[in-house]
Amino acid sequence: MTVAKHDSDETLQLLNDLADGQWDAFPLLFERYRSLLHGVFRKRLDSQLVARVDSSDVLWKTQIAALRRMDDYLQRCPMSFCIWILKTAYEQIRRVERRHLEATNSVRIRELMIRFPVNWKRSR
Repeated sequence: MTVAKHDSDETLQLLNDLADGQWDAFPLLFERYRSLLHGVFRKRLDSQLVARVDSSDVLWKTQIAALRRMDDYLQRCPMSFCIWILKTAYEQIRRVERRHLEATNSVRIRELMIRFPVNWKRSR
């Protein structure tokens, strides 16, 4: 594993443990960034989304995504772990926002179809 710059000694040790196949180090590693990620979610989640989405759900999705990508991270170490986990969290926020927007648009289309029904047989 290439040494990642700007990570603490504790983080580097946990990353080395993961690289050695000690997957029980992952929860300890993720726990080190949990409060930072919660703060990011509170600041970055759209105000309309905050009422519909719990930041703990986004945190859980981030943890799952990070776990799935951990092998790739350990092989490449493209950036410090802190930056990488923040990037992963930001991607999860965007996914949640995109799903929310799609659902909102779908509801609006249905509402329009109910309010303004079109007789499709006649219009063709």
